[in-house]
Amino acid sequence: LYGLDHVPRSQRDDLEYEFTDHDAGFAALAAHGLFQPFAHGDWDAETVLTQATVDFDALLLGDNHVAETTTVADTWVTYCGSTERASASEREARGYNLVEFDPEETPDDEAAADPPTGVDVRRRSLDDTTRDFAFVSVELASGEGVDRVREQLRQHELEDAVAIIELTGEGEPVTPAEIESFA
Repeated sequence: LYGLDHVPRSQRDDLEYEFTDHDAGFAALAAHGLFQPFAHGDWDAETVLTQATVDFDALLLGDNHVAETTTVADTWVTYCGSTERASASEREARGYNLVEFDPEETPDDEAAADPPTGVDVRRRSLDDTTRDFAFVSVELASGEGVDRVREQLRQHELEDAVAIIELTGEGEPVTPAEIESFA
């Protein structure tokens, strides 16, 4: 298992992907950054994998809060996502990846497989152990205000939850403090 910490964009052109050789059946690189081909990527995973002095069977990434898996240069490339919601926009299940290397299915350099053999990447959910988030959207009609918001909040389980409350519409002004203390 190898590691590659975040490298600022301005220093990547000079980066040499030199890693100590190994005699293990598999090699994985854990790296921190936003990698292409995934959304928001500014660091090319293919460059890392093709210029590395070690042939990696998996590239295990962190930084992107969205769980995704693909193959690049005959290598599994995966983000596990975040284990805890960090913003109101993160509504998907939280979790982690379980990566297993099967010594009975050692990769064959002569015949690359797609997906690569010998590596199994599976997602596991953490929703039962993470903080609950309650997402409440309230549209206020003209003349409606804090009473309408409170009425809608009573319909949701908010105890011990992070409450994300979105107010839209033509209603009366509602201060955050009124809603926060009620919720």
